[in-house]
Amino acid sequence: MTLPCGDIFQQELTQWGLCCVMRPNEIQLSSILTTRFTTSRRLLTGMQFSDHSRVYGCEFFTKYPGEEWVEPVPLTPGYNYMGSLTSTSIVDSDADKLVNNRCVYRDRYTMSNCMIKCKEKLCGCADPLQTNEDNETSGLPTCSITNLNCLRTYKNDNLSCNCLPSCRRVSTDLSLEFSPMNAFEHAFDNIYSGLNASQAVVLSLHIKITDSKKFVVNPTETWITLLSSLGGVFNMFLGVGLFSALELLFLIFVKLPIALRKSKELPPLK
Repeated sequence: MTLPCGDIFQQELTQWGLCCVMRPNEIQLSSILTTRFTTSRRLLTGMQFSDHSRVYGCEFFTKYPGEEWVEPVPLTPGYNYMGSLTSTSIVDSDADKLVNNRCVYRDRYTMSNCMIKCKEKLCGCADPLQTNEDNETSGLPTCSITNLNCLRTYKNDNLSCNCLPSCRRVSTDLSLEFSPMNAFEHAFDNIYSGLNASQAVVLSLHIKITDSKKFVVNPTETWITLLSSLGGVFNMFLGVGLFSALELLFLIFVKLPIALRKSKELPPLK
């Protein structure tokens, strides 16, 4: 099924420049189309650069919620690309840990966004090229050209922002193959109709859901298991356990006062 690019992609100003961005959670599709779209897990896109006299190429990248850094892949006009995408997600479960949490349990939180917001607070303005992924408004005015230089002067290693990593870490693996479009006139797919081989790029992206993995990290030791282990160690090597300690306290604070009181009530021996 062929769809116009305007129904899937929206132009947004990002840190990489003006990009055509597709957000699956914001696409309004019918129920039948949604079923076919999610079952196929395949996206075939044809890009024609007809409005530019000189085309240097474009870049393609994917970004999942919780993914820290992305690396765009350059696409050269005149080539047909076939890519397969897999993802690996590692989630640190929110359990009672022995030490303080060293990650942040918040949706769409990333350490890189935290560092960017820290720079914005230091410079007193918001970077217009950064997207607000966690839907939190900073209330800062947009940076001017002079203030943009302020944002670029700060380095991540020189900041004391105390930005912790996210408890949900996502990494993607994109395998890309390409071939020149020198015989697409005989192709049966309608995506190639009307394309100029010297100023067009065709990308066929397959998302391998079955090969994508999700790992959940559960702590093996909590405060309860630690107290239980310490109690077992004390009972084994010192002969003192929780019940024996309670019995000792019961003997000192309950039995001993009763015994002393009874000894005072006894008549003196003649």
